[in-house]
Amino acid sequence: SPISLYSQIKIYDFEKVNYLFNPFKSIIMGNDLVSINTKSLIIPGEKQFNYFIVHYNLEDGSIQDSRAIELGLVSESYFVKSMYKHDEDIVIVSKRLEKIPNQVTLTKLSNDGVKVYFEKKNTYNENILIDKYRPLINDTFYKVDPTSVFSDVNYQTQKLYKIKIDGDSLDKQLVFTLKTESQYTTDYIIYDNANYFTVLNIYNSLLFEEGIIDTLNKFEIYRINKLDLAVDTIILEKEYTYLSPKTFEFDNKFYFAVSKQDSSVKNKYLLDNKITIFGYEIETNEFEKVVDIEFNHKIELKNIHFDEYTGMIYFYGSASTNGKTFVDGTYSDYWISVIDTDFNIKKEFTWNGTDVDRLEEEVYYLTSDDEGLIIGLGEHDIVNRVNNKTYFFKMSRDLVTDVNQPITTFNFSLYPNPTSNFINIQTLGLPYNLELYDYSGRKVMEKIEIFDIDYSLDVSELPQGLYTLKVDNKGIIQSKNLIIKK
Repeated sequence: SPISLYSQIKIYDFEKVNYLFNPFKSIIMGNDLVSINTKSLIIPGEKQFNYFIVHYNLEDGSIQDSRAIELGLVSESYFVKSMYKHDEDIVIVSKRLEKIPNQVTLTKLSNDGVKVYFEKKNTYNENILIDKYRPLINDTFYKVDPTSVFSDVNYQTQKLYKIKIDGDSLDKQLVFTLKTESQYTTDYIIYDNANYFTVLNIYNSLLFEEGIIDTLNKFEIYRINKLDLAVDTIILEKEYTYLSPKTFEFDNKFYFAVSKQDSSVKNKYLLDNKITIFGYEIETNEFEKVVDIEFNHKIELKNIHFDEYTGMIYFYGSASTNGKTFVDGTYSDYWISVIDTDFNIKKEFTWNGTDVDRLEEEVYYLTSDDEGLIIGLGEHDIVNRVNNKTYFFKMSRDLVTDVNQPITTFNFSLYPNPTSNFINIQTLGLPYNLELYDYSGRKVMEKIEIFDIDYSLDVSELPQGLYTLKVDNKGIIQSKNLIIKK
């Protein structure tokens, strides 16, 4: 069904697939959600990470294929840094964890099989704290390695490497080094096109230094010409109080959204309901503030997805609907907001999967295909410090309610219809009650306080005929006809 909604039980039953961890890198390829999973049970002698490529069918949620994949030397362990589509191939960039800590491999999955590219012998042996990548352009990608040194004078060193596929191996060159003295922590954003590579740093006086009494930031932009390695610089100091940038792109322009930082509490930042969006033109090296956006709740922005099928921008993450913040050690709800390309909020909603107050609930992954949105949800128990549950579902775009209008209705879907045994009821209007009536108007079934996004109802004992299903969400009632065939 084009509006099928898949829950953990229906599509990704990770308890039954007990040799796999939850997927942590995923892309859409045709009718499949292709994910990288790791093996949850490591036997003596196995590597630290054992990776599997798993194909989940987007029609019924079934696992179509699951196979182990090598990302480098059999004797070494690797950590996946990025995964993306490149033409008809899947490209995976991984970092080696042992001996040479910043050495990378590139793995291509194509119709011809799997090909792993290793770096040529080099002397780049620095221990890297963070690294950022951009996808292949003409068989070349760039990698930024920032390292921090804390002493009497704290500083950051950023090294930009150009990595190119050369025959059966990777040629790696150090093309740019920048050293910056700073007491700040940093966030990094990188962009590139055929001509330029850009590094944007946001320096935050955040959390860690007792002597810091403000939260003013500094933006530094370095645009490197790929042809002659000439560098253009933009530096903006003491203008912003932002952190945690998330990026998105459309119409050949880069944007990033940053959360506000609250300086009223020393050495803590509080979640706010405001996001600021900046735009950057890489060809002209121009940087500008675009808009401030205010949401209904204090939110933690996990990431941003531009939906090429509708031209809408999806912001997603967590929301504090009880007025507290995450630094208070409280729970959060799932949160999604839909924004148009003029940066107007069109839709916004929150929901929870349970009434347990100790859970942080987060939309941690969102992408789209031509039928709807594929969304990953996660629960984290903040008291017991464990991940409770992670699952994916597919949602029709029309299940989102406009926030600028009074809520006088809600949507639900049921399938299959006709049916002989079970029907699945899907809605974000939780909790709800349901009643099922036969053709004569007699109530034949009733269920109270349903909290499941995707609920399976057994109708196998009912005779063939036409029925009416009524769903009541907080006094708002919707009805649909149901046909039972034997």
